[in-house]
Amino acid sequence: MKKTTVFILVFTVIFMAALSARANDVTFGIRGGLNIANFTGDDTEVVDDDTGEKISTESLLGMAIGGYLNIPISETFSIQPELIYSQKGAKYSQTYTFQGMEIEYEAAFKLDYLDIPVLAKISFPSGSSTPYLYFGPSIGMNLSAKLEVEVTSGGITLSDSADMKDYVKSTDTGIVVGGGIQLTGGLSLDARYTVSLSTIDEPAEGFDEGDIKNSVVSILAGYRF
Repeated sequence: MKKTTVFILVFTVIFMAALSARANDVTFGIRGGLNIANFTGDDTEVVDDDTGEKISTESLLGMAIGGYLNIPISETFSIQPELIYSQKGAKYSQTYTFQGMEIEYEAAFKLDYLDIPVLAKISFPSGSSTPYLYFGPSIGMNLSAKLEVEVTSGGITLSDSADMKDYVKSTDTGIVVGGGIQLTGGLSLDARYTVSLSTIDEPAEGFDEGDIKNSVVSILAGYRF
Protein backbone atom coordinates (compact mmCIF):
# COMPACT_ATOMS: atom_id res chain seq x y z
CA MET A 1 0.00 0.00 0.00
CA LYS A 2 1.38 3.41 -0.94
CA LYS A 3 2.53 5.74 1.86
CA THR A 4 0.05 8.42 0.76
CA THR A 5 -2.87 5.97 1.00
CA VAL A 6 -1.79 4.95 4.52
CA PHE A 7 -1.67 8.61 5.60
CA ILE A 8 -5.15 9.27 4.24
CA LEU A 9 -6.58 6.23 6.02
CA VAL A 10 -4.93 7.27 9.32
CA PHE A 11 -6.30 10.81 8.96
CA THR A 12 -9.82 9.52 8.29
CA VAL A 13 -9.85 7.11 11.24
CA ILE A 14 -8.49 9.68 13.72
CA PHE A 15 -10.79 12.43 12.50
CA MET A 16 -14.01 10.36 12.53
CA ALA A 17 -13.28 8.77 15.90
CA ALA A 18 -12.55 12.10 17.55
CA LEU A 19 -15.49 13.86 15.91
CA SER A 20 -17.98 11.24 17.01
CA ALA A 21 -16.58 11.23 20.53
CA ARG A 22 -16.99 14.94 21.24
CA ALA A 23 -19.15 16.31 18.41
CA ASN A 24 -20.91 18.89 20.61
CA ASP A 25 -17.65 20.49 21.78
CA VAL A 26 -15.97 21.04 18.39
CA THR A 27 -14.72 24.57 17.71
CA PHE A 28 -13.61 26.17 14.46
CA GLY A 29 -10.82 28.64 13.80
CA ILE A 30 -8.81 30.38 11.10
CA ARG A 31 -5.11 31.20 11.01
CA GLY A 32 -2.57 32.71 8.70
CA GLY A 33 0.92 34.11 8.64
CA LEU A 34 4.45 33.83 7.32
CA ASN A 35 6.36 30.82 6.00
CA ILE A 36 10.16 30.78 6.08
CA ALA A 37 10.78 27.95 3.62
CA ASN A 38 13.88 26.12 2.44
CA PHE A 39 15.02 22.76 1.11
CA THR A 40 16.86 20.13 3.09
CA GLY A 41 18.50 16.89 1.93
CA ASP A 42 21.70 15.55 0.40
CA ASP A 43 21.03 16.98 -3.07
CA THR A 44 20.11 20.58 -2.33
CA GLU A 45 23.53 22.08 -3.13
CA VAL A 46 24.40 23.25 -6.66
CA VAL A 47 27.99 23.08 -7.90
CA ASP A 48 29.35 25.89 -10.09
CA ASP A 49 30.80 24.24 -13.22
CA ASP A 50 33.52 26.90 -13.58
CA THR A 51 34.76 27.30 -10.01
CA GLY A 52 33.61 24.08 -8.33
CA GLU A 53 32.01 26.23 -5.63
CA LYS A 54 29.08 24.68 -3.79
CA ILE A 55 26.05 26.97 -3.65
CA SER A 56 23.56 26.24 -0.87
CA THR A 57 19.87 27.08 -0.88
CA GLU A 58 18.54 30.18 0.86
CA SER A 59 15.25 30.74 2.63
CA LEU A 60 12.23 31.85 0.63
CA LEU A 61 9.39 33.80 2.25
CA GLY A 62 5.80 32.83 1.59
CA MET A 63 2.42 32.79 3.25
CA ALA A 64 0.21 30.24 4.97
CA ILE A 65 -3.54 30.64 5.44
CA GLY A 66 -6.39 28.29 6.28
CA GLY A 67 -8.68 26.91 8.93
CA TYR A 68 -8.96 24.17 11.53
CA LEU A 69 -11.31 22.17 13.71
CA ASN A 70 -10.46 21.52 17.34
CA ILE A 71 -12.01 18.34 18.71
CA PRO A 72 -11.51 18.00 22.49
CA ILE A 73 -10.96 14.52 23.89
CA SER A 74 -10.37 15.76 27.45
CA GLU A 75 -9.75 19.10 29.17
CA THR A 76 -6.10 19.12 28.09
CA PHE A 77 -5.97 16.90 24.99
CA SER A 78 -7.60 17.41 21.58
CA ILE A 79 -7.33 16.40 17.93
CA GLN A 80 -6.92 19.26 15.46
CA PRO A 81 -7.32 18.60 11.72
CA GLU A 82 -6.37 21.56 9.53
CA LEU A 83 -6.60 22.71 5.92
CA ILE A 84 -3.79 25.14 5.03
CA TYR A 85 -2.72 26.78 1.77
CA SER A 86 1.05 26.94 2.15
CA GLN A 87 3.77 28.51 -0.03
CA LYS A 88 7.08 26.64 0.13
CA GLY A 89 10.31 26.37 -1.83
CA ALA A 90 13.84 27.80 -1.74
CA LYS A 91 16.16 29.99 -3.78
CA TYR A 92 19.73 30.05 -5.04
CA SER A 93 21.64 33.30 -5.52
CA GLN A 94 25.14 34.01 -6.80
CA THR A 95 27.21 37.03 -7.79
CA TYR A 96 30.08 36.49 -10.22
CA THR A 97 32.16 38.35 -12.81
CA PHE A 98 31.99 37.57 -16.52
CA GLN A 99 34.23 39.44 -19.01
CA GLY A 100 34.69 42.23 -16.48
CA MET A 101 30.97 42.60 -15.73
CA GLU A 102 29.41 41.80 -12.37
CA ILE A 103 26.37 39.57 -12.73
CA GLU A 104 23.79 38.83 -10.05
CA TYR A 105 21.88 35.59 -10.55
CA GLU A 106 18.88 34.33 -8.56
CA ALA A 107 16.75 31.23 -9.11
CA ALA A 108 13.66 30.77 -6.93
CA PHE A 109 11.73 27.50 -6.74
CA LYS A 110 8.18 28.42 -5.69
CA LEU A 111 5.93 25.54 -4.62
CA ASP A 112 2.29 25.89 -3.58
CA TYR A 113 0.63 23.19 -1.47
CA LEU A 114 -2.70 22.42 0.14
CA ASP A 115 -1.57 20.92 3.45
CA ILE A 116 -3.79 18.70 5.61
CA PRO A 117 -2.20 18.16 9.04
CA VAL A 118 -3.91 16.12 11.76
CA LEU A 119 -2.41 17.28 15.04
CA ALA A 120 -2.48 15.93 18.58
CA LYS A 121 -2.74 19.02 20.78
CA ILE A 122 -1.85 19.22 24.48
CA SER A 123 -3.05 22.33 26.32
CA PHE A 124 -1.92 23.79 29.66
CA PRO A 125 -4.76 25.99 30.97
CA SER A 126 -3.47 28.83 33.14
CA GLY A 127 -6.09 31.45 33.79
CA SER A 128 -6.62 34.01 31.03
CA SER A 129 -4.30 32.32 28.52
CA THR A 130 -3.62 28.73 27.51
CA PRO A 131 -0.21 27.60 26.20
CA TYR A 132 -0.22 24.47 24.06
CA LEU A 133 2.00 22.07 22.13
CA TYR A 134 1.10 19.94 19.14
CA PHE A 135 2.54 17.40 16.73
CA GLY A 136 1.30 15.10 14.04
CA PRO A 137 1.45 13.91 10.43
CA SER A 138 0.63 16.05 7.43
CA ILE A 139 -0.04 15.39 3.79
CA GLY A 140 0.43 18.14 1.20
CA MET A 141 -1.13 18.23 -2.26
CA ASN A 142 1.07 20.09 -4.72
CA LEU A 143 -0.90 22.80 -6.52
CA SER A 144 1.88 24.42 -8.55
CA ALA A 145 5.65 24.45 -8.96
CA LYS A 146 7.54 27.22 -10.74
CA LEU A 147 11.15 28.17 -11.31
CA GLU A 148 11.68 31.93 -11.55
CA VAL A 149 15.09 33.15 -12.74
CA GLU A 150 16.35 36.74 -12.56
CA VAL A 151 19.70 37.99 -13.91
CA THR A 152 20.94 41.55 -13.27
CA SER A 153 24.00 43.20 -14.85
CA GLY A 154 24.86 46.81 -15.60
CA GLY A 155 21.54 48.03 -14.23
CA ILE A 156 19.57 45.76 -16.58
CA THR A 157 17.43 42.93 -15.21
CA LEU A 158 16.20 39.99 -17.26
CA SER A 159 13.71 37.48 -15.88
CA ASP A 160 12.03 34.27 -16.98
CA SER A 161 9.99 31.46 -15.47
CA ALA A 162 9.26 27.80 -16.14
CA ASP A 163 6.62 25.33 -15.00
CA MET A 164 8.28 22.62 -12.86
CA LYS A 165 5.18 20.69 -11.79
CA ASP A 166 6.24 17.57 -13.71
CA TYR A 167 9.44 17.44 -11.63
CA VAL A 168 7.76 17.70 -8.21
CA LYS A 169 5.81 14.86 -6.61
CA SER A 170 2.07 15.44 -6.41
CA THR A 171 1.98 14.68 -2.66
CA ASP A 172 4.34 15.51 0.19
CA THR A 173 4.04 13.60 3.46
CA GLY A 174 5.54 15.28 6.49
CA ILE A 175 5.62 15.87 10.23
CA VAL A 176 4.48 19.01 12.04
CA VAL A 177 5.83 20.07 15.46
CA GLY A 178 4.90 23.33 17.14
CA GLY A 179 3.17 25.25 19.86
CA GLY A 180 1.58 28.53 20.80
CA ILE A 181 -0.70 30.34 23.14
CA GLN A 182 -4.47 30.82 23.12
CA LEU A 183 -5.38 34.30 24.33
CA THR A 184 -8.63 35.66 25.67
CA GLY A 185 -11.11 36.77 23.05
CA GLY A 186 -10.26 33.91 20.67
CA LEU A 187 -6.88 35.16 19.43
CA SER A 188 -3.90 32.79 19.20
CA LEU A 189 -0.22 32.92 18.24
CA ASP A 190 1.64 29.89 16.84
CA ALA A 191 5.09 28.81 15.70
CA ARG A 192 5.60 25.47 13.94
CA TYR A 193 8.11 23.46 11.96
CA THR A 194 7.06 21.22 9.07
CA VAL A 195 9.49 18.86 7.33
CA SER A 196 9.02 16.30 4.55
CA LEU A 197 9.49 12.63 5.39
CA SER A 198 10.70 11.77 1.87
CA THR A 199 11.96 13.54 -1.22
CA ILE A 200 9.71 15.81 -3.26
CA ASP A 201 11.83 15.25 -6.38
CA GLU A 202 10.13 13.63 -9.37
CA PRO A 203 13.03 13.03 -11.77
CA ALA A 204 12.77 12.98 -15.54
CA GLU A 205 12.91 9.57 -17.20
CA GLY A 206 16.43 8.16 -17.08
CA PHE A 207 17.54 10.24 -14.08
CA ASP A 208 17.96 9.17 -10.45
CA GLU A 209 15.68 10.50 -7.74
CA GLY A 210 17.29 13.32 -5.73
CA ASP A 211 17.12 13.80 -1.97
CA ILE A 212 15.26 17.13 -1.67
CA LYS A 213 12.73 17.81 1.11
CA ASN A 214 10.60 20.75 2.13
CA SER A 215 11.56 22.43 5.40
CA VAL A 216 9.28 25.22 6.66
CA VAL A 217 9.10 27.39 9.78
CA SER A 218 5.72 29.10 10.11
CA ILE A 219 4.75 32.06 12.31
CA LEU A 220 0.97 32.23 12.53
CA ALA A 221 -1.81 34.26 14.09
CA GLY A 222 -5.31 32.85 14.46
CA TYR A 223 -8.82 33.37 15.72
CA ARG A 224 -11.07 30.73 17.32
CA PHE A 225 -14.82 31.15 16.93
